[in-house]
Amino acid sequence: MADISFEDILNMPMEDAKPPQALPPGTYLTIVDGQPEFAKLGANQTDCVNFTLKPMHAGQDVDQKQLKEALDGQALQDKKIRHRLFITNESKHRLRKFLQDDLGISKELPFRQAIMESMGKQVYVKLTHQASQDGTTIYNNVQSTARV
Repeated sequence: MADISFEDILNMPMEDAKPPQALPPGTYLTIVDGQPEFAKLGANQTDCVNFTLKPMHAGQDVDQKQLKEALDGQALQDKKIRHRLFITNESKHRLRKFLQDDLGISKELPFRQAIMESMGKQVYVKLTHQASQDGTTIYNNVQSTARV
């Protein structure tokens, strides 16, 4: 499915604006899609890096009926999964595990270069569900990652 333009959205009836459904829990083969983005989050403006993962294949532990409902006619590859890792002294080991152990990037590289080299790398992702604070929306949560 092609991206919808700004003009397309402005001309769309509001009743057609439905929230995307979360993918069902389970394991997915994904690929790091595009350059990761650096951001600051929360009241303390904590540094983080957001990896966009494109699911390529759903594992056997994914309920196929739920998956079909969640896709609502889209291809699995049209979905996006955000994997956010904080960049602090206390959490740098999680970033190292993802880059080195799960993506197979050389431990000799500094974090900045390893992050940039993550694009196009494959990784298994175990998804769970998380409710929004007001309980009205279900989001995907990356529970764990593993090397392909």
